Order: sequence, then structure tokens, then C-alpha cells
Amino acid sequence: MIIKKLDQQLNMICSLLNELKIEYCIDSGTLLGLIREQKLLSHDLDIDISIHESQEIKIKELMFHLEKDGYKCRILSFYGKKYKYKFWISTEKRVIDINIFRETPDKKFYVCPQPFPITKAENFIFKNFRKLIRVSFGFMKSIGSEFDLNNFPWRIGTYHRTWKIPKEYFSSYELLNNDIYMPTNATKYLEFRYGNWKVPNSNWNFRTDDKGLSEKSPDVFKCF
Repeated sequence: MIIKKLDQQLNMICSLLNELKIEYCIDSGTLLGLIREQKLLSHDLDIDISIHESQEIKIKELMFHLEKDGYKCRILSFYGKKYKYKFWISTEKRVIDINIFRETPDKKFYVCPQPFPITKAENFIFKNFRKLIRVSFGFMKSIGSEFDLNNFPWRIGTYHRTWKIPKEYFSSYELLNNDIYMPTNATKYLEFRYGNWKVPNSNWNFRTDDKGLSEKSPDVFKCF
């Protein structure tokens, strides 16, 4: 596949992951954009990357390189187990999200927590609650970079659902282009997540339409 225009930030993070021999794949909206449109989606402000738990030990070195280049980092954990590293820098509009997936005991799925605000309706309260969370994170980052959202005060307004991905997609990765890796059977994986992924859907809602998102709490899967 020929990528129309390789995003500089995406190229940077994938090259660094390859250099550090961190096994990964692009995921979610990043994968969808590159497969369907051969570029990142203009409205998607995350670069989505997934790794297995076994690769987490190498993240410290990745953090060292990114922080040396001016990136800041925020880590989310579920009862002490890290599941998301967020890297951002003021000169880029996109945040790099690295999600850590763990294999379920029955070896059929890979799962990763996903935080949600308790307010479900996307109304005035929902939007302003999200703003409050972002401001709070900005204030708290001076105290530390790791947040367990099950602890006070985050648990007041946050709960977790779980990405639950069949093992067939995440058991191995395939080369997409320019040293960028994607899940095995990427088009089938996109169909699993998005349904008719070939047709842009402006009404698609991650909270309600992502078929890879289970309503169950991560602890149900006995990986956390």
C-alpha cells in the first residue's frame, strides 16, 4: 500500500519504536485512516498505537527519548497496572496514545481498560465535565505523571470499560508500509471494530458504536 503523505509525527514514533525493538501496531482511527484514505484522519487528534504487556518493560527507554525531545507523558493505570501512556508536545496537534493489551487467561482475547466519564449523555454537563477533567490533569501533572483512575478523586467521575479484541488480530503484526506495523488481517479487524469501515460515517460514536469495546469492567477479565 502506498501512503499518500506520511505524517511526520507518526513516522517519528514508529521509527523510534522500531529502533528500540518494541513490537507494536497502529490501531483504531490511525489504522482506519491509513487503510481507507492512505493518510491520518484530519479530525482524529490521537495517534493510536497498541502493544502487548510483554513490551512494557521497554517503554522507559521510549519515554527517555521522547522526553528528551520535549514531549510530556501521562500514565493511566488500573489498580496499579499501567494500561495507557499518553505523550504530547505543544508543537503537534496530536497526542500519541500507547495502549497496553493483556492476554486473557483463556488465551482467546487481548484486553485493555478504557476510561469513561460517568455522565453518559453528551450534553452541556458531559462537555464541561470533560473540560474539568482535563484542567484537573493539567494541575495534577506537577505532582506526578501517573494516575490510577480508581482512586480518589478520579473515581468520582470516571468508570472503566474494556477493549476486548479477539486474539486472531493481535497475536501477530504485519508490515503496512514505511516500517509501520498493523494488526494481522487489518481489513477484517476494521470490519470487526467499525462495521462498514470503507464508507466514512460522521455520526460514528466511539462510546456506542465501537464493537471492540465491552461494557464490562477490566477486572472481570482477571488480567488486572
